[in-house]
Amino acid sequence: MNKNYTFEKIKIDMTTIIIDEKTIDAKKMIEYLKTQRYAKIIDDKTPNDKLQKSMDEAETGKVIREPNVNELLDKLKK
Repeated sequence: MNKNYTFEKIKIDMTTIIIDEKTIDAKKMIEYLKTQRYAKIIDDKTPNDKLQKSMDEAETGKVIREPNVNELLDKLKK
């Protein structure tokens, strides 16, 4: 996926590369790319604010519990 951006008459080309991090070779490639000034690794494993808030609430027990799905859906609809 190529994207072109222009900022104050400077054209920037960007390419997205998806690397499966499960292999040793892929991990080495990512570490190599981190050392290059032309490459930027964007770690999308960090949850956004809304997801982080939900995860925090789940960890602290702020969840809705019902004995079955139907009762849960009824409670959520209210």
